[in-house]
Amino acid sequence: MIINLNMDMIGRDPNDLLYVVGTRQQVFLKPMIERIATGAPVKLVMGHDDPTEKENWTTDSDHAAFCQAKIPCLYFGVEDFDQHHKSTDDFATMTHGFYVRAVETMVRAVQEFDKSLEEVEKARGPKEPQPK
Repeated sequence: MIINLNMDMIGRDPNDLLYVVGTRQQVFLKPMIERIATGAPVKLVMGHDDPTEKENWTTDSDHAAFCQAKIPCLYFGVEDFDQHHKSTDDFATMTHGFYVRAVETMVRAVQEFDKSLEEVEKARGPKEPQPK
């Protein structure tokens, strides 16, 4: 496995703002994110991965296990909203246009990382030996 891309909470944002988390710890991924952000259907910004800040999402979703295993990983999501983790958080309350643009942005991300697999593997350095 070369990289884990985790999409979580991409169903709404009133400002068309999608965060990508993980470039602070994995600086070698920044150039690829910058290429994805250029022309992305939503505003893609890096952040929420400063360990000194309250809003640090580096361990807040499924990508954390990959990061701990030293597999490059990125989390794509939005800031909390009023229906976050409530029963009213359903299909009817999504921002459907944003969701479509977020998915289109993720397609761009997958395409970019697919083209950049060798770059990611080289930049991440040697893999740790796997237990037998």
